[in-house]
Amino acid sequence: GNDLARCFNWGGGYAGEKLQPIMTKAIMSAPATLDRWDLKGTSRDNDPHKGTKMCNYFSVGVDARVANGFHQCRESHGSLFKSRAINKIWYGWFSLG
Repeated sequence: GNDLARCFNWGGGYAGEKLQPIMTKAIMSAPATLDRWDLKGTSRDNDPHKGTKMCNYFSVGVDARVANGFHQCRESHGSLFKSRAINKIWYGWFSLG
């Protein structure tokens, strides 16, 4: 979510500012095309799986390693990730290693 917002220069998250200017900017903005995929599949025994939609912006570099490390730690130690500010500190930590 926030990565896509940064790609469009919308910022990293809502910071409590007034909603009216945000909505005005959204209404006046130009549409943008996304690479959106509709994924469907079957298992090895031909059992159909429910499909899902996803936007394609993909990375396999350093940012992907950092994001994966952050995700793995948050999944196993959720109590350490209590706020946006703390999450940013953790994200910075993972970018160093």
